[in-house]
Amino acid sequence: MSKVGFITGASRGPGADIAKAALAVGHPVNATGRTLGKVTATIDAGADSHRGLSAALSY
Repeated sequence: MSKVGFITGASRGPGADIAKAALAVGHPVNATGRTLGKVTATIDAGADSHRGLSAALSY
């Protein structure tokens, strides 16, 4: 069974940096953020082993 990274806050900042670094070395990633469009725009730079997920947050 292969491992998949689960990264929160992947639309910007440290979460985006970690997601990009993991994808750059070939690790599969599930990346989350509040806005799916921002997540996919951030990590979609030629990587095919990722999945962007939107997170519905409520307080």
